Amino acid sequence: MNKKEFCKYIGITEQGYYKWRKEKPNLFKILEDFRTKQNKQYLDEKIEELIKYFNELDQEEQELYIAEIKARALRKKLG
Repeated sequence: MNKKEFCKYIGITEQGYYKWRKEKPNLFKILEDFRTKQNKQYLDEKIEELIKYFNELDQEEQELYIAEIKARALRKKLG
């Protein structure tokens, strides 16, 4: 969840979020830790889902998808 979505989730404006960072550093740290934990939990769930479907593929299909992912990552890196 990005900062904008997080602010909406907890019911404050982005301006309020950054104001808390200055004026209430302990509260801000708690909020950031929560947001980070939520993001990690979401990613863990997505990774589990990907692994589940990946394992349903045969060896040849798995190798093909790995090669495609590597190629996409390399193209993105090269710009």
